[in-house]
Amino acid sequence: MIFHEDELKHLGAYYLFTLFSSASMLILPFLFPYLTSLGNDYFHASLYLISFGLGLVIFQLPTGILADLYGRKKLIIIGTLLASLTAASIPLAESSRILQLVLFFLLGMSAAAYSGAEEALAVQTARGLKQNLQREYLIKRNSLTLIGLLISPLLGTLIYVTLGYAGLWWAMSLLILFAGVPLSRIPCPERVKTPPLSRSQLFQFLSQKPLLILLIALLFTNLITLRDASWQPTLLAGGLATAGFGIAYAFRNALSAIMPFLARLIPEEKDLTMLRTITLTRMLLILSLLAYHPLILIITIFILDSMLISLQDTISQHVLHTLMPEAWRATVSSSILLAGQAVGFILMPLYGLLSDLSSPLLITPLLALNGIPALILLTLAERKLQKTLARGVHDS
Repeated sequence: MIFHEDELKHLGAYYLFTLFSSASMLILPFLFPYLTSLGNDYFHASLYLISFGLGLVIFQLPTGILADLYGRKKLIIIGTLLASLTAASIPLAESSRILQLVLFFLLGMSAAAYSGAEEALAVQTARGLKQNLQREYLIKRNSLTLIGLLISPLLGTLIYVTLGYAGLWWAMSLLILFAGVPLSRIPCPERVKTPPLSRSQLFQFLSQKPLLILLIALLFTNLITLRDASWQPTLLAGGLATAGFGIAYAFRNALSAIMPFLARLIPEEKDLTMLRTITLTRMLLILSLLAYHPLILIITIFILDSMLISLQDTISQHVLHTLMPEAWRATVSSSILLAGQAVGFILMPLYGLLSDLSSPLLITPLLALNGIPALILLTLAERKLQKTLARGVHDS
């Protein structure tokens, strides 16, 4: 059976949200071509990503706290409405770089409002079922994300050819709005009563040595490709035409959608071992571009890297949610997302500057060296967390 008993009844709305929200990312495969079409070089194009990232970073933790204190569903609805309005406004502001940067910031802020809250609410629902479906939910959620991202570039290519970049933003706005509709109608699970918020308790949880080592290791794995942000400049420098981005992303996401289901074959006590294997494989693949980088090889490694990230995300999310306290799930999820986003976006302008001075074809492979500290830290984390994960101990 694909779905367990009553799984769709309780989790179907979250699956629909995942599908629509990921399908709404129509502009994603075309983002760097769009920004460079406005007259930006790599450095100035990276400023838009930094603006988006600042919105995420500044509001990720506060919105996670608000979701835990006042209701996760409310934050999801507010975030999707704001994101939809902002996306529709971006093509109307192309004559002003400053106004567009502000809108990218607002888009990041609205994404922050619903990202941690939606994940926390869905996992709370999955864990509260008669049969704990946390791992199963995360597998299907990540697969549906990639199916949505498969639909997105194919639909995006059609829209780009007929309506141009403005059409991509407006279609994105509508799909984000549709994503929020299923969740606006569901009854929320009984919320765990959150104690008066104590920053010291939150920092105490996040500073547990084994967990901290794991989180830092995952940060370094994200930096191997700046969480996917380095691939578009690399493909552009390799000679990929604008319309080809949609096809490349569609093919990548079709194959990557299969990968989360492989997590079913991995014993939970081997999760961290698999994360080390994935990290080593990614690092070696991307470093190989230093020696030889024809476009077909760049596309092939781009696709393989995405497939490995898909499996990596499924496993790491399960490990982290197993260790999270239920009452503060949105806050902790947001804190973890915050750290990863902050490091990646801080390095984006440096990446853009170095790419302008040399080439993304050199800088992107060098980023893969972040895999070395990631491997060391994952080995340390495995030794310290293996017994806990094998026992399936959950903080409450």
